[in-house]
Amino acid sequence: MDASLAPGTTGSSGNNSETVLIKSSPRKEKIPRARSRNRQDTITDLTESISEKISQCDTESKRAQSMCNQVHLVPIEIWTKIFYYTLPPESQAQGETLATVCRYWDMIVNNSPTLWSAICSRDSMETISTSLIKSQQASLDLYGSWGTPLRISPSAIAEFVRRQREFLALVSSHRQRWRFVELRLVAPPNRSLISNHEPNPRLEHLSVSITSYTWPINEPLDLFAGLKPRLRQLSLETVPIQWSTFSALNLSTLRLTDIENLGPHLSQLYDILAACPHLEEVIVESISSLAESKPLYPPRLVELHRLRKLELKYIEARVMWWLLEVLRIPTDCSVLLEEQVKGHPRDSLFPSHPTDLPNKCLSRASRITVTVPMGSVRLTLDGLWGLDLTLDNMDAVREVLLWLDVAEISPRTENLPIEMKWRSSVRLKDGFFNPVCGFGNVRRITICTNFGADCPGTVKYSVTLLFPGLQELRIEDPIGRIVELVVFLLHERQAARKGDMSPDPLRTVVFYGREAEEVAQRSPFLRSETFRTLLDMASASDMQVWWYGKLMTGSEGPDSTSQGRVSQALLLR
Repeated sequence: MDASLAPGTTGSSGNNSETVLIKSSPRKEKIPRARSRNRQDTITDLTESISEKISQCDTESKRAQSMCNQVHLVPIEIWTKIFYYTLPPESQAQGETLATVCRYWDMIVNNSPTLWSAICSRDSMETISTSLIKSQQASLDLYGSWGTPLRISPSAIAEFVRRQREFLALVSSHRQRWRFVELRLVAPPNRSLISNHEPNPRLEHLSVSITSYTWPINEPLDLFAGLKPRLRQLSLETVPIQWSTFSALNLSTLRLTDIENLGPHLSQLYDILAACPHLEEVIVESISSLAESKPLYPPRLVELHRLRKLELKYIEARVMWWLLEVLRIPTDCSVLLEEQVKGHPRDSLFPSHPTDLPNKCLSRASRITVTVPMGSVRLTLDGLWGLDLTLDNMDAVREVLLWLDVAEISPRTENLPIEMKWRSSVRLKDGFFNPVCGFGNVRRITICTNFGADCPGTVKYSVTLLFPGLQELRIEDPIGRIVELVVFLLHERQAARKGDMSPDPLRTVVFYGREAEEVAQRSPFLRSETFRTLLDMASASDMQVWWYGKLMTGSEGPDSTSQGRVSQALLLR
């Protein structure tokens, strides 16, 4: 008997029963044609995008390869010079960074001795040793600096001394390769490290200083025991040497500064200058030992035909004048004289015999500036021959100006203006400026920043500031009641013009400073009644008033009053 069984049912035949499990085959899912088409399009788009990216990469690779080929076309010598003049001279760290750019640059950097010739104490001892090896036989430039003189602990000083000794010990065996040496010592070195009896055939520049204010030992350095035929530039700060060893040198630059212990005597300085006829720059500053010997009269002249710069600072005035008489220098040589004058200039500054030094100072002078701070007074003469004098008071200033023959306008000095800078209103009291109030060529007065801060509430001073030739009044960073002070000074000049005296009318008042122009134009000064009074006075006297680069009132012709009124209207608006 045949029987049809549905899936999952059972059937029996006779005594035997058998369970039959019939599984249906899985049906194939039909993918819609639209979805299949979208997937195909996506694959096509991705393939095209990848192909485009590959093409771009090939293009960039070819371009980079082309650039690399062009880089390789530049000779190694040119790359070496480019790196040498581009890298900072005080450290090798930048050179090591360049070596990581590519294999070609790595090959250039590591096979160019001149790129490893700068030895700096800031680098590690390992880097210094590597530089000394890779520099091979190239000339060395040494830069050594350890510590500062300000508030360092004993332990820090001991560490600086240790590092200094390590550095000098490493470089001392390469003395014959030294070309440029700058050492800022924290303690005197061992004599065997600096002084040596071996020649230094390449040494051209030597600068040695110490962080302490005085040389701490009673023994000078013997720098010139060995032959140094190429040494041209020598700078010593606080460090004394054997001054009798200059005869074998042919310097072009000599700087001796702040040598208080074991410094040269005047005769030794004279011998140094005479032994170096090709000097182009000489700076002598704060050498106390120069005053211990008397100048020689009549002096033997020293010809320095190549000298371009001469600075004599804070040495005794009689020594300074004697050196200027001894030296024969070119007419276009720049000269700067600085001195702190105590007492009357006649006793401590002026030469004891007639001299043409005032004529030399004024020959190409452009301006004289007198700065009045809280303490002493500073007089500066700008020109080819510059003077920078620190004086006790305005009486001393008057004496110097009389000595220079610029106290009054004359055909020789009428174009030499005097500018006065005031930094303290305290000095306006008690007739401080009376000794110079009558000078006709005081053309400009500058009132500086902290002046207005200490102006009293009522601006009344016991001095009439005339300066008959005054043309311009400048106010730097106006603060406080400074505008009221300007109005007061203008009233004083107007009153003097109506009296027996006749000072010239003031032409310009300038307010300026460090504030941005847009900020300054919103200043409350501009809305004050005192500033409007100043504009009224300016309009009535054809005077210009400038506020941070902006002209606030006119100064020409009959329309000046109306221009001033327009400026005031703008301010009120």
